[in-house]
Amino acid sequence: DRAHRIGQKKEVNVYRFVTANSVEEKIIERAQQKLKLDAMVVQQGRLQEKQKNLTKNDMLDMIRFGADEVVC
Repeated sequence: DRAHRIGQKKEVNVYRFVTANSVEEKIIERAQQKLKLDAMVVQQGRLQEKQKNLTKNDMLDMIRFGADEVVC
């Protein structure tokens, strides 16, 4: 979070120096696994949740024009 500053316009690169076979390495591995699980489970659920909140007009448009035209 310290790399994020209000008004920052340029790209910020973060370099992590982690010693092999250390506790730090295990922490980084577990954090990466949690991010993957979040992407597979939680983020997909949010996408599905957004799709459920269709209005009556959205559904009628899908019937008239096809789901691909409305969703994309």
